[in-house]
Amino acid sequence: MAGVIWHSVSLTGFGPYARKVTYTFPAGLGVLVAPNESGKSTLVAGLMAVLYGLPTSSSPEAFGQARYRHLGRAPAFEGEVDFTAADGLRYHVWRDFDSHQVIVTRHGPDGPERILQGVHNPGARRGNQEYEKLIARLVGLPSRELLEATFCVTQPLPEMGQVDQSVQELLAGAGGGRPQEAMAWLEEEARKRTRYPADYGIPTTLRKDRELEEVQAEIRNLAAAIEQARSAVDSYHQSAGRLQEVEALLRETQQEAGRRRQVLDALQEWQRLAERRQQHLRQVSSLQRTLDGARKVAERLHEARARLARDWPELADLPADTGDRLQELIGLEESLARLASDRANLARQRSSCEQAAQEAEARLQSDFGDVAGRPALSRDVRELQAKVADLKRLEAELAELAAEEERLAARLSALPDWGQLGRPADEAVRRLRTAADEALQRWERYERLRAKVRETAASLERYAVFAGQPPEVLEQVRRFRVLEAEARRRAEVAAARAEDLDRQLKRVEAEAERLRTEYAAVAGLDERVVAAAREKVALLEQQDRARADLAEAQREAGAARARSRGVAAAVGLLLGFGIGWLLGRALMGGAGVPAAVTPAVGLVLAVAAVLAALLALVGWILGGRLAGGEAARRVRTLEQQVRELSARIGALDLGPLAAEPPLRLNLLAQQWEEWRRRSEALEEERRSLTGSTQAAELRAAYEQAQRELEALEAQLRPFTAQFADPAAALAEWETLQRDLQRDQEDLAELCRAEWGLALEAGFGVPTQAGRGVPTQTENAVPAETGHGVPTQAQHGVPALSLSDLSGRWAELARLAQLAAAAGMAPVMAPGMEPAGDLAGAGARTLGDLVRWLRAATPSWWAQVTAAAGEWTAADRRLAEVQTERRRLTEPEADGRTHIERLREEVEALRQRVAPFSEQSDPDELEARVSAAAKLKEQADQERAKAKTLQEQERQVAERHSETARQADALRSELAPALGAANGDVRAALERWRAREQARRQAQELGKELSGILTASGVATLEELDARLTAAQLEWGRATDSLEALVRAHPGLPPVDEADDPLRVQSRIEALREEQRGLQARLQQLEEERRTLRDQLQDLGRDTINVAEAEMRLAELRQREQALVREIRALGIAYQELREAVRVYRATYRERLEAAATEYWAGLTGRTGRRVRLSDQFAVSVVEPDGTVLSPAQLSKGAQDQLYLALRLAIGDLIAEEVRLPFVFDDPFLNCDEERLTYIRAALSRLAEERQVLLLSHRADFAAWGSPVVAG
Repeated sequence: MAGVIWHSVSLTGFGPYARKVTYTFPAGLGVLVAPNESGKSTLVAGLMAVLYGLPTSSSPEAFGQARYRHLGRAPAFEGEVDFTAADGLRYHVWRDFDSHQVIVTRHGPDGPERILQGVHNPGARRGNQEYEKLIARLVGLPSRELLEATFCVTQPLPEMGQVDQSVQELLAGAGGGRPQEAMAWLEEEARKRTRYPADYGIPTTLRKDRELEEVQAEIRNLAAAIEQARSAVDSYHQSAGRLQEVEALLRETQQEAGRRRQVLDALQEWQRLAERRQQHLRQVSSLQRTLDGARKVAERLHEARARLARDWPELADLPADTGDRLQELIGLEESLARLASDRANLARQRSSCEQAAQEAEARLQSDFGDVAGRPALSRDVRELQAKVADLKRLEAELAELAAEEERLAARLSALPDWGQLGRPADEAVRRLRTAADEALQRWERYERLRAKVRETAASLERYAVFAGQPPEVLEQVRRFRVLEAEARRRAEVAAARAEDLDRQLKRVEAEAERLRTEYAAVAGLDERVVAAAREKVALLEQQDRARADLAEAQREAGAARARSRGVAAAVGLLLGFGIGWLLGRALMGGAGVPAAVTPAVGLVLAVAAVLAALLALVGWILGGRLAGGEAARRVRTLEQQVRELSARIGALDLGPLAAEPPLRLNLLAQQWEEWRRRSEALEEERRSLTGSTQAAELRAAYEQAQRELEALEAQLRPFTAQFADPAAALAEWETLQRDLQRDQEDLAELCRAEWGLALEAGFGVPTQAGRGVPTQTENAVPAETGHGVPTQAQHGVPALSLSDLSGRWAELARLAQLAAAAGMAPVMAPGMEPAGDLAGAGARTLGDLVRWLRAATPSWWAQVTAAAGEWTAADRRLAEVQTERRRLTEPEADGRTHIERLREEVEALRQRVAPFSEQSDPDELEARVSAAAKLKEQADQERAKAKTLQEQERQVAERHSETARQADALRSELAPALGAANGDVRAALERWRAREQARRQAQELGKELSGILTASGVATLEELDARLTAAQLEWGRATDSLEALVRAHPGLPPVDEADDPLRVQSRIEALREEQRGLQARLQQLEEERRTLRDQLQDLGRDTINVAEAEMRLAELRQREQALVREIRALGIAYQELREAVRVYRATYRERLEAAATEYWAGLTGRTGRRVRLSDQFAVSVVEPDGTVLSPAQLSKGAQDQLYLALRLAIGDLIAEEVRLPFVFDDPFLNCDEERLTYIRAALSRLAEERQVLLLSHRADFAAWGSPVVAG
């Protein structure tokens, strides 16, 4: 697996770094220890800014120029990064943050090669794709946000409630956006285009149409309008015939709907009555069950109350807490017995304690009288013995120190004075070894800069043509391609505009010709004829409406006459029959008619019938003539209106359009209007094109642009002749000039910082500042040749005298001289130039010192360190001996020496321990003193114990008296209950408990009965019985109503089937469905009739331009296809992204768990614990026993270790093909020393696989790895 290594970062004018500063990183575990606010985090930001760019942002909070530009005056605002990329080669990236100029140089086997140069602005809408792809390939990650979020661990670490989100963001690409955001964007884009994204794989549906549906609707409408215009004539006749069919169907459907409505109403009424009857039946059953249950509960309640009165009459008047008081009396009697026993025990214990105290006091006086009351006796004897021993040891030690001081002084006089390097000398040598490495690095940098300046100066010779050119010429060279392209563009634009003007004229002529052909039928019509045609169409419409009204009026008049004739005929018939009957009876001469005169009666009837027929005929004729007067007048008025309209139509002069049908007339009139409008527009456009001077101006502009292009080429020919790309060559020359100036400044800064040399103005000649300044002719400093390039003369910086050096160089010179004086000069490798005798009178220069340091091997440094350590040990021991002698022999503040004060203390202690002495056994004395103290303590304890027992005995007696009084009072109060139990308290309690149980049972039965009655909405059983009777009556009434309905409609089910009201539901639903179908059919026919009538009126009136409509339809269909392609692309992207997220989670979750578990075990030093991730990457911890813990249940230090393990594991997964360095910026604030030990070991192991950089303010972290060098 390839690995990326950051070698160095250089920043100028970035954050706190005003002048150029370079940080060099070791390959393994590098440590940078610096105070807070010194620029450690800015260093990491600078590395990211060089690689990925620094946006031009004005916000000081955002990652951009406003945040990181140095606030003071800085020579530049730029940065460089030197690193080994994923391909194993070394690369150098330089960036100017102001201009966004970047240069990428590759250091391959053939030397440095510039592989990319240009502008990369991270905030531009169209970035430098070539550069971004190159950085993504070299580093392995495409964005700064992803690199920073994945491989840079800083404080504060996230709270554990945010760890799940942090893990998801890192796996999704950190700052690059999470998949959910991308999917949301795809969904939103699809929602903008269509109402139905779900049809394309995006699970969402909207309520309103979007652009696609609107376009499709417009397509449908426009296509329908075109088809309608094409079929207008045929549709007229079809619509008229269809209207007659629809009206007939409408009448039939209305009749059928009426019949079905009657059947449906009867069935619904039957179902309603059946449901009502069934509901009353259910109510009767429910009330009957409730009444039966209530009666049973009432009987049980009566029995319970009777038992209470029968079995426990004496307890009825006692209070409710009688049971508690009986229990209290039992407790008091038990307490009385217990207190009597305790009082006797306490009296026995008190007597025993008093006897033991007397025995202990007698023994103390007889056996331990000489040591009693002297607790410090043994300590004084021991102190006396120690003081005597110290006195003897001190006298011997003074003699030994005098002898050792003389021996050490002789040894140090024989060794070199390593103390000149500082004390301790061995630590000074170790420090100088580090200083030697840093000094050699500075020297190598000096040599590299000098060689680089020489190389750059040689490269500048190739671009000498640019030297001395005015800025305006250089600006033209820089913008050569832009200026050339602009000039060519202006010429091409002018030519294109002239050609476009010619094309427009030709187009206008062609359009006019096409228009004359398309509208040939109407092009020659007069406006008067077109107006007459429009008038005829309007009159025809009025005539059609008048004829329709006339037909309707004629039908109404005929119906009125028919009704009048029927009534008049009926009246005449009745009147004639009555008159004839009366006349016949009058002729017969009386009311009675014998049976013998039957033929006469027949004659009378015949006369009556004839008169009735005659009067009926007269009534029919008169009714027809007299009826419908208003209707007849309306018919005559409409007939007159129709004749007048026909006359006006016949009087119109239509000229060539006289033979055209009415529908054709309307279409021709519209075509004539369209032809006139478009013809006038084309004529206006032709006049505007032919009447302007634009064509001549455009040709003049073209010739001027050609002349400017030729002048530009002539002016820049010296540069174009030498370089294929003058702008690139100029950029290269400027870059080399800038590199040369920067390297000269770096060289001057290095000379000033290391050796106190200053560069002379104009030539960059180093001189020694602060001392005597040698002249250039003396060759005491580097000479300058061409472009201010220092040359390696015989003398110069390497020839500086060791006596003129300062700082670490002076200390290294003293080390070399001491080592040479001790015969420890390093051995020069074969072919190495000798360094000179640094200890003698030979050449002693900076060059000799450098060669001498380069020859120093680790074994030589170990030898010198050992020699210095030997000298340091002897020197330190001599100082210790001298200090100790002074301490022992010098008088103290009271004027006495230590040994004199010790003798006085011995004498005082001998007097204090008399009659004992230092020969007495302190352990024996201590044992006797301890035994005496124990006897005294035992006697005191027994006396105190006896007194305590006496007080306890008194308290027990008082409690016994009080308890007896309380028991007697309770027995008096509970006399009724105790009397029934013969004074037995426990038996009285059992009787009370039995009564309480019976009473609670009666209460529960009462509540049950009350609940039943309340649930039924009544207060008594009598009310419940009345409700049952009322429900039975309602059921009977419902049954009667149902029987009456069945009798009225024989087709209904019988009453005995009414137990299931849903039996007819299928028939009702079928009839409803049929009714809905008939209603829908009626609405459809009504709508169709209205539509057909409107169509008959609108046909020929409103038509569209078919040609323009077809062009618009083509545009809409192209837009529809484009939208469908876009939505399909969005849907495919959404599905692919969703599938990628699913596959990613399924693929990496287990690998991330394993990697995080391994890292966490290394960071904590504990095995067996496992990190577990859910499908949504929620973090939990599984203990060895299977217990699952939330991260919040861990300590803060363990939480930080868990988060670090996750970050390391995520880094391995995100950049699997490339090992990127990890940067830790003070992330271990919550870790104690034990955790830091494990973390240090884990980072050391990690540094074996990849580069690790630790930035911290803690000085103890410096020992964790190699130092990061700042220069």
